[in-house]
Amino acid sequence: MDAYRIQSKIKSKVRELESERSDARSRLRTTERQSSQLHREREGLYVQLAQFYLPEMEAGQIQDTISGIQNRVEFIFKRKLQRQEEIDRLISDSSQARSILEEELEVLVKETDEKEIRMEELREATANSLSENQEYQDLHAQAKKANARLERTKKRAGAFTDIKEKRTRSYRRNRLFEYLNDRKYGTEHYLASGLVRKMDNLVAKVVNYERLKKNSEEMGTAHYEMQKVVEQRQTDLDLLVQQIASIEEETSLEMGLIGATEEYRAKALAKDNKNSEVEQNNQAFVRYTAEDKQLEDTQGRYYGEAIQEILKLLKNESMHKLKERARDTQSPRDDKIVDRIEEIDGMTEGIENRIKDLRKDQYKLDEQISGLESIKRKITYNSFDSSRSYFDHFNMDALLVGYLAGRESSSSVWRTIDRNHHERPRPSYQSSSSYSSPSSFSSGSGFGGGGFSSGGGFGGGGFSSGSGF
Repeated sequence: MDAYRIQSKIKSKVRELESERSDARSRLRTTERQSSQLHREREGLYVQLAQFYLPEMEAGQIQDTISGIQNRVEFIFKRKLQRQEEIDRLISDSSQARSILEEELEVLVKETDEKEIRMEELREATANSLSENQEYQDLHAQAKKANARLERTKKRAGAFTDIKEKRTRSYRRNRLFEYLNDRKYGTEHYLASGLVRKMDNLVAKVVNYERLKKNSEEMGTAHYEMQKVVEQRQTDLDLLVQQIASIEEETSLEMGLIGATEEYRAKALAKDNKNSEVEQNNQAFVRYTAEDKQLEDTQGRYYGEAIQEILKLLKNESMHKLKERARDTQSPRDDKIVDRIEEIDGMTEGIENRIKDLRKDQYKLDEQISGLESIKRKITYNSFDSSRSYFDHFNMDALLVGYLAGRESSSSVWRTIDRNHHERPRPSYQSSSSYSSPSSFSSGSGFGGGGFSSGGGFGGGGFSSGSGF
């Protein structure tokens, strides 16, 4: 299994979930409209009862009150519906844009992979050409010897430094020696006279100051000379490495490696930029779905407050009298109105429960889509879609089924993918970057030192997209 098939399976599931989400959204909107219509019908029926039985002034007052509340509810619902329609459109546009971006990213991933393969082929061809270059091989042989000498010298210099520091610490623990040394005893800067000079002379004989001072100075001189030898051997090696890098650059140019490296770098950058666009699109999608959820909660609360005001009104004495009066009369017309009110009350409860269930379904689908999109981005971000990537056998279909059933989280799905991922190592060739020499000698040929930031370094490894070695 490769990353392409894994991502194809994920994309297929995302498309299925987005289709389900669109259907759930449509059912939710239809159900909300039904609820609104029933509320308006219910309020109108109470107005009819009031007009039947209450005095004209009281009936008109109730009608005005209900109408006012009804207008408020309708305004809230209209404002909510407008924003919901806008959010629906934004979510739909975001999904469509994501599909286009992912198709473009898929093309760039493939092209980047092809450029990397071509670059690796040219790197191998360049290495083969250099292996037949006698001057290049002779320089490498000299550089290997120079590098070995440098390392041996550094090791000795390091050991000598340790001894020097240990001796220096022992001298400093000798307080009499330190006393004389601080007073610059035995030098032209020593200014003591008389009794003090006599006492200092006596102290110098006791601690054998002249011998210790001579040893300290000789060790300092030897340490300085040792560092000079290290510097010289580093310079000798640097000159050889510079010549090696120059031949590498010339050969890389002839073989087309420099151009191939630049093309790869451009494609890799384009892929990274496109990946950033996909990430921005996903962040926008998450914001829209979060606002959608918040909109439902907020407007639901406001809508509930308005309905509560209506319910308070309907529970007052006049509303209660309306129902009693309707039941006491022989007229079938008012009984039908009351029956319809009670029927609506029963229907409304079921519809509100249906709305809650549809919202839960929608939010669940939003979370599942976001989780799968996160997995897809991680695959691309970690370069699992590179031609060098491969996976152990595992059942991706079963993993996705478990995720959609709630038995797996997006994190656990990713961990399984990550755990089964492997990467074929890049071939490693002898180059100027193989030595203890500053990377500043890297020529940028695509073959030289590890400091080549574009990722084409022949012996490098400094490019995060994974082209150096």
